[in-house]
Amino acid sequence: MSVYEHVGPNRVRTPSGSELELVGRAGLVLYRDGERLEVDSEMLDPPMTIAVYVRSVPSFAAVPARSVLDEIVAALKWMGFTVELIGALA
Repeated sequence: MSVYEHVGPNRVRTPSGSELELVGRAGLVLYRDGERLEVDSEMLDPPMTIAVYVRSVPSFAAVPARSVLDEIVAALKWMGFTVELIGALA
């Protein structure tokens, strides 16, 4: 797969086949390689701006947190969001 696509009202499939879901005004879930990764975020003003709390980005054996974060940011930007990263990876 080489394109992003909407697979639900608040859900997008990435080129890698992962899916990112916005959960209300706060929270994201990335479904990747059979894992459900919850990430802290919140909608900001102006509209279509979202803060992602970097330290909440999990990593798992095969994928470092930086890769997970990059995938989340790319998907959010494709959805039309301006992304603010809060904090730094540990």
